[in-house]
Amino acid sequence: MHLKYEPLVSLSARYLILSTGLFYSIMKYTLGKSEKLKSRKQIDQLFKARKFVTQSPIRLFYELHMNKASTTPVQVGFSCSKKFFKQATRRNRVKRLLREAYRKQKAPLWALCDEYGCSLSLFWLYGHKELPTLQEIEQKVDKLVVFLTEKLQKQLAVKE
Repeated sequence: MHLKYEPLVSLSARYLILSTGLFYSIMKYTLGKSEKLKSRKQIDQLFKARKFVTQSPIRLFYELHMNKASTTPVQVGFSCSKKFFKQATRRNRVKRLLREAYRKQKAPLWALCDEYGCSLSLFWLYGHKELPTLQEIEQKVDKLVVFLTEKLQKQLAVKE
């Protein structure tokens, strides 16, 4: 049995575009070390910018950088307040749920940054006393990602 390969029309950083017009995502749905926001200076700058969107109980701080200096288009951090969860195991669980939900739904933000040649810093904060389920977190994260993508797309379209 021989496989028939279609000729390649284009190869972008994230997609294979075939001659039939079909495209396949080659983006990895992982959250690697280079994608994590670790620099104290960048995190402080992110909070000083005071740009955020909220889908209660999650608040997403963001900052758009037009010069793409970093190798990763989107860098992200996660946190949960000690005020709401005294036990570290519960805080870690919430952060793990946030990371998992973001990891599954990060594609629109990456596509936006690839399209406009920019980079994005994100910081996810969870602020509620009750321990959430994965489904609740995924719903909220999905709404926030869609809302932020639309907001940034309008903002970038005006700049061009």
